[in-house]
Amino acid sequence: AKAAQMYDPSLAWIDPAGSFFPPGAARLGMDLARLLWVRPRDVGEALWAAHVLLAGGAFGRVVLDLPGAHVDRRVERALLRLQRDAEGSAASGFLLAPEALPGVALTLFCHEDPAGLRIAWQLRRGAGRRRGELVVAAPDPAGSNGPVAATP
Repeated sequence: AKAAQMYDPSLAWIDPAGSFFPPGAARLGMDLARLLWVRPRDVGEALWAAHVLLAGGAFGRVVLDLPGAHVDRRVERALLRLQRDAEGSAASGFLLAPEALPGVALTLFCHEDPAGLRIAWQLRRGAGRRRGELVVAAPDPAGSNGPVAATP
C-alpha cells in the first residue's frame, strides 16, 4: 500500500471484506491522513464505490480489495467500466482478487515461502502469454535484502 502512495499520495482503499488494517499500514509508512478507507457492505457496493472514485478523479490511486470474494460475471462485467473510468481520469486503479480474471493484461500472484516473498507474474497480450517469477528475500538481520532469483 505504501508503494501506491509514492507518486500521488492520495489513496482510496475499498475493503468489503474488512481485511485492511490501518495501524499495520501506518507502521509500514503509509500516510493515513491521505487515505480514504471505504467499507462497503458487499461486492456490489464495492464495485460502485470503485466506479465513483475512479471517475471522480479525487484520488490518485484507487485499490479495490476483493481477497475473499468469488469473482463472478458481475465483477467481470464491471471491469470494463472500471477500466474506462481509470483511462478517463488521472487515477490508477488496482484490483486485488483471489484468482486471475479474464481480460486483465497483467496478473501478479504473491505468496510467502521459506526464501521470502514469491511473486509470479503473467502478461497477456492478444493470444500471446509471458510468465515469470521473482523471489524477494526475507529481511536479513545484517540489513541487506533484495531479489534473490528472477526468471523471465
